[in-house]
Parts: sequence; structure tokens; C-alpha cells
Amino acid sequence: MELEQALFKTPFENLNRNFRRSQKGVEKEISNVLKELNDIENRGNSLSKREAFDQLDQLSNKLKSLKRKLDEYKSDEDVQLQRFKARIDHLNRFGDVNFKEIDEARSKEWHKIRMDRILIDYLLRNEYYDTAELLAKESNISELVDIDVFKNAQKISDNLNQRECKEALKWCSENRSKLRKNNVSKKLLFHVSFDIFFQSNLEFSLRMQEFIELVRDDKSMEAIQHAQTHFTPLLSTNLDEIQTAMSALAFNQDTKDQRFSHLFGFQKWDDLVLQFRKEYYQLFGISDVCLLDLNLQSGLSTLKTHFCQEGNTNLDCPVCAPKLVKTLAEEIPPALHVHSKLICRITGKLMDDENPPLVMPNGNAYSRQAMQEMANTSEGRVIDPETGEEFQFSDLKRLYIC
Repeated sequence: MELEQALFKTPFENLNRNFRRSQKGVEKEISNVLKELNDIENRGNSLSKREAFDQLDQLSNKLKSLKRKLDEYKSDEDVQLQRFKARIDHLNRFGDVNFKEIDEARSKEWHKIRMDRILIDYLLRNEYYDTAELLAKESNISELVDIDVFKNAQKISDNLNQRECKEALKWCSENRSKLRKNNVSKKLLFHVSFDIFFQSNLEFSLRMQEFIELVRDDKSMEAIQHAQTHFTPLLSTNLDEIQTAMSALAFNQDTKDQRFSHLFGFQKWDDLVLQFRKEYYQLFGISDVCLLDLNLQSGLSTLKTHFCQEGNTNLDCPVCAPKLVKTLAEEIPPALHVHSKLICRITGKLMDDENPPLVMPNGNAYSRQAMQEMANTSEGRVIDPETGEEFQFSDLKRLYIC
């Protein structure tokens, strides 16, 4: 379930956001309606018949506008609730303890759907939106993936890449209460998690970048006004950064002073994109690491041993062989195996009491089945596939596993 948190956290956050948005919208419209009613009441008999009709028309239009907005909020809410239902049904099918025994075809179908979800997550993170939408449509799992969430993140990231903060600041404003104190699941390695609380620094970073751009454009007075408006409330928490930024007013983007030159670097925009995506994903319960990597690491964790290292690799071991997989397994600790299990390099089968390992005079061991088949086809001779050395089958000794 650790890997499936976003499956429910994302629609929940969408519902929460929709509720906050509808609450603000309804309160605003009701306030306008009450204002109109109070105005009509206060003016009383001084209103002409024509003026009364005009104000009633305005009031009617505002009530119609409120109804349209309520319908929109209700429609959005229904979409998210339907996603919740589809995802609960999806997991419930897996929750049946006899699921595989009852219907193996349905079991394969469930795992196929999960694999498609993992692939769509990978495609979305790498900006292959059309491909992701096509796969979701063909697999009929649009309600199990959150394409719109990733698209919205890309829209804001694109705005930042154009060196504008407008969309990101708008998102911060809409989610300010959440960003002030957001409960985030931090992962230790990939499967053990613990919860901490953090206060987002994204809005401050965006305001800081706006300030630096004003300084870069030699708009010192506008930069000072910007600082007075947005930095003053944050002096108690971000004093050092603010002091450094204000000192940048005495320099320009060509300064060689390393204390200030980094502030004018365009790399700051790339850093903002990364910071935004990180906090955006955290808000929706989406892992920083794609689901494909997490699931691969989960499987590799059961296979990695102390022997999976440079100079002592096994071509048949997924942890040792491919470069990509090896990179994923680098930070995973070796699995604890109480009992040894030996796999024959030739047949790939487990070596046990019924198919025991036979050790050659040079120390390499292979299964009896592999050695017997080789000896039967070469007049009692066996060849070590690793070194090329040749021995008689009678020279092999049984190896006992502890």
C-alpha cells in the first residue's frame, strides 16, 4: 500500500481544493447578493419603478451566476468521487484472498492494469502526454490515473521556464493553507516511511526571484517596493536571505563577487522548477521517484546480496547485469537471507537435495542435472563454461549447502 498512496491522496486533494474553491466562490456571490438586497432595502421608497426592476435584474443575474458555479463545482466533485469509487473497486478486486484461485484470468488482468498505470506514470513524468492518454484510453483506466494533475504541473513549469512566476504564485495562493503546514510522507530508502511536517518556502523563493529580476533590469525603486511588500512579513524566518538579496542592489548581474553573483545566475529558474515540482507532488501525495523505479527497487531488494558488487558479478543476476538496473540497486542494502540458495548458472534452476550442486576441481559449482546432461553428450567429460577447463564427470564432488 505504500506504493499506492497517490492512488487515493490525489483525488482527495482535488476534492479538498474543489471544496475550498467552491466555499470561497459561494461566500463571495452570497455576499454580493446580500449587498444588493441591503441596497434595495436602504433606498426603499426612493427607488423608481424602473430602478427597482434594474436592481432586481442584477440580483437575478447574480443568482444565476451562483447557480452556474454551483453546477460546475458539483460536476468537478462528481468526477473526483467517481475516481475514488473506481480506485476502491480496483483495490478491492486485489483484496480477495482467493482472487487468483478463483479466476487466474482476472488476476492477470488486474496486474496488467497495474502495469499500465506504472507505465503511464513514467510517461507523464517524461512529458509524453499524448502517449499516456492513448494508453489510458486503450486500457480503459482513465479513472485510475491523474493525467490532468501532471498536465497542470507542466503548465506551471513551462511558465517558470519562460522566466515568469505568475502561474506558480497563483498556485501558491490557491494552496497557501496547505503549503504552510503540509504533512509529507518522507521515504527512508524506498519502502520504509515516516511522517514529518514542513513549511513550504516556495512562495518566498518565487518572490525572491521576482526581486532579482527587477534588480537585473536596473529597476531599483520597483525592487525596493517589491521587497517592502513581500519581504517585510518574512524577516523573522528568512532574514539572512533577505539581507543578501537587498545587498545585491549595490551590484549588477556582471558582478564577480561570489556572495552575490549566484543570485543572478539563470540556473535559479531551473532550481525553481525543481522546487515547484517537488512541493506540487508532495501536496498530491505523489512520490518524487516514478512508480517504475520504486517497483523495480522493491523487487531488486529481495535479490541483492553482499556478492553483488564490482569484480564479483553474475550475468544471470538482475542486480549485477544491466547497467540501468545496477544503478537503481546501488543504494539498496543487501537482503537478509538466513538460508543459502544456490542457482545453477547453466540451467537457471535451484540447486537442492534433489538437484544438488557438484563442485569441479577448480572450485566452480553447477547443478548435477547440468553436469549429467553435459557428460551424457561428451563421453563422460564436462567443460566449465566460465573457464573452459575440461574434467571427467567422476572428478566432480557433491557440495552440501548449509
